This record gives sequence, structure tokens and C-alpha cells, in this order.
Amino acid sequence: MPSSHSGRGDPHHRLVRGARAFVIACAALAAPLAGAEEAAAPAVATVSGKVIGPGGEPAAGAVVAVVIPRRMDPVAVVVAGADGRFAATVPAGTYVLTATHPQGVAAWSPPAAVEGKAVRNLRLAAPAEGFLLAGDLRDSTGAVLAGAEAHCLNYLSQAIFVGRADGAGHYALRLPSAPYACRAVLGDLRSQFAEVAAGTARQDLVIRRLVPAPQAVVDWIRGQAIPLLTPRAGHGFADLAPLRDVVGSARVVALGEATHGSREIFQMKHRLLEYLVSELGFSVFAIEAAWPESEAVDEYVRTGQGDPVKALAGLYIWPWQTEEVLDLVRWMRQWNAAPGHRQVRFYGFDMQAGAVSAERLAARLQQIDPTLAAEVNPALRKLAALEPASGVDAEYLAAVAAVAAALPRIAARLPEPASAADRQGIVDRHYVQLLQQNTRYRGDSADSGDARELGMADNVRWIAGVAEPGARVVVWAHNAHVSTFGGPYPAMGHYLATALGKDYLPVGFVFHHGSFQAMIRNPRGRELAELTVGPPPAGTLEDTFERAGWPLCLLDLRRLPASGAVAEWFRSPQQMRSIGSLFSGELNMMAELVPTDEFAALIYVEATTRARPNPGVQP
Repeated sequence: MPSSHSGRGDPHHRLVRGARAFVIACAALAAPLAGAEEAAAPAVATVSGKVIGPGGEPAAGAVVAVVIPRRMDPVAVVVAGADGRFAATVPAGTYVLTATHPQGVAAWSPPAAVEGKAVRNLRLAAPAEGFLLAGDLRDSTGAVLAGAEAHCLNYLSQAIFVGRADGAGHYALRLPSAPYACRAVLGDLRSQFAEVAAGTARQDLVIRRLVPAPQAVVDWIRGQAIPLLTPRAGHGFADLAPLRDVVGSARVVALGEATHGSREIFQMKHRLLEYLVSELGFSVFAIEAAWPESEAVDEYVRTGQGDPVKALAGLYIWPWQTEEVLDLVRWMRQWNAAPGHRQVRFYGFDMQAGAVSAERLAARLQQIDPTLAAEVNPALRKLAALEPASGVDAEYLAAVAAVAAALPRIAARLPEPASAADRQGIVDRHYVQLLQQNTRYRGDSADSGDARELGMADNVRWIAGVAEPGARVVVWAHNAHVSTFGGPYPAMGHYLATALGKDYLPVGFVFHHGSFQAMIRNPRGRELAELTVGPPPAGTLEDTFERAGWPLCLLDLRRLPASGAVAEWFRSPQQMRSIGSLFSGELNMMAELVPTDEFAALIYVEATTRARPNPGVQP
């Protein structure tokens, strides 16, 4: 089951994208698991210890952070006393501890369970073993932020090192060599993340304070937005008629989502697919899931064979096991069953899962070259068998490395496709391509984010250019993937826009308030929960749409005026909600982005409810 949805590790790239920000709390969070029993009061634990300097001396004043692995905010931050000792009371659970001090390189302890009373000592390394990172913490007016903290997330250990600013707003951290993402924190305020490479000497961090959008921006949205009557399919296309001009000749229309579990957003995407297929001749639907796992769904929509609920469950991704996606799949089947209709295909384009590709490639090699199969199939089958449900251990990584090493020999042995109609030859080579992507993604944690985005883009291009040449394609994924963000960590949409130009149309979704489903961490592990958020702060993208007065609308950002206050606002950093598969806290649900750098159009949904899980399907 892919990590971004199953919790196979939540690599940092699900949390940090270049200079994106995750700032300011949005609203109250109601996070009970729907239908769950009342949870007992969580057990508490005391973690204590001593921070020792590089020479064995007590590290008086060391800043100690207690961190849940892969969470972006410490649970507790305390300062060691004159004897170097510290203590923090936290809910019982598994934590990483970090310690920072100007006289030594920061120390950290790996994740370990904390129950009752636990002692965890930390020893700082000598300054020569790390690098000094320093800078100022300011707000957007230039004022220094005395008392603010610099939080530096270590990509490799997923630990957070904390430095506190002095009265002049200056911080200094000695850090182990590794790539970092750092941000300023002051109460409920969070700055954007800044990518920091090992050896960087200075990094200033700026917290941007929100202010309401100018009235001219609100008026422009009100006048330019296309009002939509309903998110539900089957209600005609009169209100959608203006979309013909929005889509134009684009061959790939990518529909994002602000969460992986909002019913009305999913329904709106279904309705858009219905319009694009019925009115504009689109004939491929591609979703953020693995291929060839998606072939069972494609078989159902083409022939009616199989159970669509089981076929969706075979994607191994909990967000798509919902009533809304099932309705979409059933509509595709109904469309294909009608005489005279252009047939619509169902594809997956993700690459996090490699088991089925490995199994099928092993079977194919046994037919083509039994000698080579005897050499490499054990590695392929071990990879398929070990593909983890949680965690990545040494045995699995060894299988990944073995398959990666064998793939060039396998590719050299596969016959070239005889023609564009040689489906077997085409898919054989795609199995190899998927496993090349998968082993790169799994084998290098520091490069996994870019490997996934580039792999997904290549797979969409394969669908549109090789598997279904000439077809117009509707892509379904998260906003963060369809975006054309092109910073140091480019999104899938950036690669597609670079390759396809105006043939690529990315559409983002925003919502004002309501419920959705996402994974949360609690003392029992991970659970799928219903979450509810209220209105966002004034000045956010969602608040600005709400002021415009349309409860459901589409805004074409390409129609912006060339200059003036409206153009300047949309071409400047703004904040909007962005929730992935794991909800890691209210303070981390906002992303900072330049709307025109990310999307060609935005769809605003005022109120959402939770996507409805298919009965009997476990996440």
C-alpha cells in the first residue's frame, strides 16, 4: 500500500515542498473516529535525562525537544538546567528526543517508546562534526521576533532541532550534516519552510502575517468566477457550458483536491469527468494509484466483469474506497455500455507499489528467457513478497537494490514492441519503467519525493502518448501533485506543464469549512477519522473566495488583468488549506503558494462533508 496513503513511512516530501509554508492555525479541530467508542484519558509519561557537552560537561541551557516521529511540531520543548538535566511530561507514546546548544553539535536519540518514567540522555558532538546555522527571525514588517523558535526538520532522521531566538531575534544552531527544512515559530504563527543544505551559514526566516485581501480582489472574483449549481453528476451541463472555453484544446486536464476525503470535492470531480467525456471527447480517466493494480477497475468499466468495490479495494489506497469514487466508476461503466459511445478507460499513474509489476514481469520473463528468469526472478518475487505494509527494513531494501541491479538486463532482453498495436510489448516495458521508478523511490529516501513526482508525470505521459495515443485524459490527484510548482522540489504538474505546455490544464480545489476524512495518529497507531474545521483566518485564499459570495464556482486565473492590485495579489504568496493523507495538526494544514504559479484555474467549494467509505472495506 503506497506510503502517501497507507502510512508506509510518510516521507518528508509529503510534508515539505521547497519553500512552501505551513502556518497559522485555521479553526477548531473535531477529530473523533466516526462510530468509535469514547477514548479513555491518555496515559502520561515523564521523560527525563541529562544533556552532556562534547567534553563531558553539563550542557546548561540546552534546548530539548520531544518529537513524534515525522510530525512537524514538537510535543514539548524544555530547557536543561545548570546541571544539564531536563524533564518533560508528555502522553505515553513513541518519541525522538533532540538537544541543541551553541557549544556543541545537536544530538538526537532514535524513536523509542516512553511509558511511566523514562530516562534518555543526550550527548552533543564536537563543533567540528557539524555546521553552524544562524540567522534572524522576523515578521513581514521587518520586526524581530524575540522569543521565537527556529524549528529545523532533519530529512533523514525526521527529528526536529529547536533553537530559540535571543532578544534581538537572532538564533544559532550547530547541526549534524544533513538536508533540513527550517521555519520560524511564534505561538500560533508559522513561517514558510526554507530548504537548508548542510554547510549553509545563514538562513533568515520570516513569518508573514495575514491581512484581508483588497476589496478589488474580492470584486474581481465575484465578477469573473463561473457559478456552478451543484457538485453532483447527472444534473445537466447548462452551468458547465463556459468550461468549453476554459479547457480549450488541452489534452490533459488535472483535477486536484484540497484533502483526500471531501465528499463534495469528489462529487464535483465526477461531474467534471461526466462533462469532459460527454461534451469534449475525453476518453481516459487516470487516478493517483498504481498501474497495473488499476487494471481490474478498467476491466469492469470496459466489460462489466468483476466487482467494482473489490476492484477499487485492489488499488490498496484508502482515499478511493469511497461511495463517491464508486459512483464515478459505475458511471463510467454505464457510459461504456451505451451503444455508440466512445469507450472510456481507467488507469493508475502512481508508482509507489511495485508488487504486481514485479510478479507480472517475473511471469513474462519465464516465457521469454527461462535462463535469465532463473537468475533474476528470485529478486523480483522477493520484492513482491516483502513490499511492506508498514516500515522499510534492511531485508526489503536489499530486495529493492537487487531488483534495481537486474532491471537493465531485463530491459535489454525484452523485445521491442512490434507496433503501436503490440499491447504486450508495450506493457512489458512499462513494468520495467514502473520498477525503475519504484526502486529509485524506495532506495533513496533523500530523493524519494522528486522520484515520485517525476515518475507520476512520466506515467501520465505514457498513458497519453503510448498506451492511449491521441486520447484526452482527465487526471485525478491531490492539489500538491497537479500543481505546476517548479521550485527545488518540483511537482508532477511542473513536469507535465514543461512537457505539454498549453496541453496541460491544472485545476486546484479550495474549501471554506466543513468535514473530511484523513488518517490521524493516536496511542493506538493510525486511524481513519472524520475531521471538521471551521472558517479559515481572514486573508487566506478561502476567506477571499467566501467574501466574493459564490458557494460553488470556478475561477480561470489566466483571465487576470496584466497589472494592478488584483494581478499583484494573485501573483504574490497566499495561504490555502492543503491536507494530505495524514492530518498532523491544525498548525500544519495551511500551505503558502503563488496561485498563478500553481494552477490555471481554481474551484471553490464553500462547505464539505466527509467522503463516505464503502462498507466492509478496511483502510
